Amino acid sequence: MKKLSPRLQALLQQYGVTLRQPDERHDEPASAKVRNKTSAQEATPLVRAEVTPIPVKPVDPLVIVRDTVMTVRDSDLRDFLQAVVSEPEIRQVLTTPGKGQDYCQRYAIEYLRRAAGLASFWCVQGRLEREVIYTATLVRGLHGVLAPCVVGGTSVEDVVFTIVRPALHRLDDCAPHLSGLLRLSLGWGNADEIDDSYIPAQQQTIRLALQRAGLLEDLGLPVNRPLPN
Repeated sequence: MKKLSPRLQALLQQYGVTLRQPDERHDEPASAKVRNKTSAQEATPLVRAEVTPIPVKPVDPLVIVRDTVMTVRDSDLRDFLQAVVSEPEIRQVLTTPGKGQDYCQRYAIEYLRRAAGLASFWCVQGRLEREVIYTATLVRGLHGVLAPCVVGGTSVEDVVFTIVRPALHRLDDCAPHLSGLLRLSLGWGNADEIDDSYIPAQQQTIRLALQRAGLLEDLGLPVNRPLPN
């Protein structure tokens, strides 16, 4: 506090006025003390603890491929699917990150696994039928995955069937009933074996699952959107 002039001091003494220094708080009411304490706390800047970011481990697409295959409990279907994804052309496209998705990098196997899970969930049949539609959805989804790699006038359907055929023939020998259902679900069976409801419903479920999982209507992978939940 600044020193008062002699004239002002004399006037204060004349009228009996006493000035209290800022640090003199002996008679300060309790409410004022609380207010002053709160104000002091608010004026004190918060000290933020330094947060160390947790490193995000990159996703290994080969692990996703393995987990996708191991979801199938039936050994014959699992062996068939393992043989398909082990083909060099299939393995390469499944584990190549999608282009144009810098903000959300996804692999083709992630889209296909999502679609297969949806198709299996929507299937109202037994476990084996659900595993057949799971496997069929993965194989049908390969059409869109391989489409950008096919050049010339070659049909994508022919390319996929050529790759899958050896494993499918082994499934014919090991589990003909499952192989027959798989062929019909993929449209590779005989026309006279297709009924009026079950097989068309299976094929429609596969198409809807591929679309819902983020695949385009023509079964091609999107390039400008992330994988939906």
